[in-house]
Amino acid sequence: IRVIPTTIVGILTAYLPVIVLAIFNIVLPKLIRFFVVSSGYLTQLETDHGVMLEMYLFLVLTGVVFQAALQGGLGQLGTLIADPSQDAVFAFITAIISPK
Repeated sequence: IRVIPTTIVGILTAYLPVIVLAIFNIVLPKLIRFFVVSSGYLTQLETDHGVMLEMYLFLVLTGVVFQAALQGGLGQLGTLIADPSQDAVFAFITAIISPK
């Protein structure tokens, strides 16, 4: 197996997450619209309202709840990787559930 040059790795780590996020931001509203239409909304107004509600819930959950949980758990993640014992797993789960 050949080793990937550091310049290629640098380019991938710099641009790949941005490209994936851009694609996700383009696809997510269309995916949510598909789910809203599949759930039985008939008019354009009902569909738009359902899409806006689902997008709002998604943004609140990812922007507030998950980030708060991850901020508490990221400090314990290194410990979990270095020592995957039962105590480290318990400390990691506790840190995610009860952020500081």
